[in-house]
Amino acid sequence: MPVISLGYEDLEELVGIPKEEILTKIPMLGADIERVEEDHVDVEFFPNRPDLYSVEGVARALRGFLSIEEGARYYSVKESKINLTVKDAVLPIRPHIASAVVKGIKFSGALIESLMNLQEHLPQGFRKR
Repeated sequence: MPVISLGYEDLEELVGIPKEEILTKIPMLGADIERVEEDHVDVEFFPNRPDLYSVEGVARALRGFLSIEEGARYYSVKESKINLTVKDAVLPIRPHIASAVVKGIKFSGALIESLMNLQEHLPQGFRKR
């Protein structure tokens, strides 16, 4: 099962509660705390919860669990003039593909690192059937 490192600073900012309270609530999401460090906590999540494989996903789950922010966010979607071309040779390896253009987000170094870590942990939650 994936073990994810979650920085306290990011969690406190995204959830709006102190790290001590965060540490008592994370196990209530069905997770095991593996290690508590000075600046982060390592948490093991079930493979069927890839939405919790990033600090942003855990923060969203905690905000909902604590009734800080409930319900799904709405994102407007509109038609694009961008064409995505997939070569036929790729289809046997990756028979499904999706893409999106996301605008209006400022990427910090921490956010880029979080996305890269999420990408690395995603395969641990999926098995070939």
